[in-house]
Amino acid sequence: MTKRRQVMLARRQLLRDNISAQREQLADIAVNLRPAFQVADGAWRMVSFVRGHAVLVAGVLSLAIVRQRGISALIKGGLRAWRAWRFVNELAKKIPHR
Repeated sequence: MTKRRQVMLARRQLLRDNISAQREQLADIAVNLRPAFQVADGAWRMVSFVRGHAVLVAGVLSLAIVRQRGISALIKGGLRAWRAWRFVNELAKKIPHR
């Protein structure tokens, strides 16, 4: 075996040892971060559910609002939102576009 090949094999083994040590360090760090990753995964699952079942979520929220405030408060809130929307649209029409 040539000297150059021996140097290359020694360097390769050194790199493999470094990689192994880094994997162990990463595994130790990942153990500490597991709860944070679990929270992030749960939040992502919740967002995916809401995006996939938007009508269901809106219906449940509407029902909760109606039960808490009553139907008249829901109608008043909708009327306020509609008036605010009209006001913003009229204001946007008055602002010149570029």
